Amino acid sequence: MNAWRALSLDALRDAMRRRIVPVLVAVCILSLLAVDGCTSCAPAQIEVNGVPQQLDGLPGGMGMLTLVVLGLWVITLAGILCADHLRNTLEEGYATLALSRPVSRTSYAFARLAGALGVALSVGAVLMAAASYLIGLRTGLPLSPVLVTALACTLGAITLGAFSMCLSLHLPRLATVLLVFAAIGTISLSNLLGVTQYGSGGWLSAIDRIGPPLATSLAAPLQAWLPPEWARLETGPLLLRLLAWSAIALFQLGIEFRRMEIRG
Repeated sequence: MNAWRALSLDALRDAMRRRIVPVLVAVCILSLLAVDGCTSCAPAQIEVNGVPQQLDGLPGGMGMLTLVVLGLWVITLAGILCADHLRNTLEEGYATLALSRPVSRTSYAFARLAGALGVALSVGAVLMAAASYLIGLRTGLPLSPVLVTALACTLGAITLGAFSMCLSLHLPRLATVLLVFAAIGTISLSNLLGVTQYGSGGWLSAIDRIGPPLATSLAAPLQAWLPPEWARLETGPLLLRLLAWSAIALFQLGIEFRRMEIRG
């Protein structure tokens, strides 16, 4: 455990020294400005036969959309950071040096994954905490559902990060990053079509039913912000399915790295 902790801290330091970190800081500031603008919108009103009508579901809907987009961004960031965080150590020979000590390959791979996820989830914690504070301050919505959404974001980041690290063992970094974006887009689209019931029963519907519910697991806990007559998702089954996918991704990462030939 002490060796794994030391490797994880080393991986976290490596992730923080990467050139993409200043870009992430800038994007984080821009995202906070965008969140501030989105949450400052006043509830919309329309008139029906001259009588003002309040759109009660708009603040909750905008808050849900804001946190779901932020959660998907954090999950994507985890996939990008993991795309070469393990591969680089193989190319530079650091992995050979580290594995010459009494450290298993699985522990080493998980330590590199933990380092990359530490950066991604730290950014996510700042963004989601700021967004939640602004939403609660300006709309008065309860913030307890955000904790479950944060859990779903963490599981999604583990899932995509582990799969991205697996792919990086066999593909170039650019191809891995492109696949990360394609996976996020495809899964999010399938979840959206499933919720809106516009799915045609094809392969997108299959992804929505059995794939990792990245978008729906983020949105389901926030349904408390919507009017009661809106359609509902079951949070528990979605979180359990996402937990199963994260376990599969971790298992696959351990298997792939143990099978990989490492040359000194």
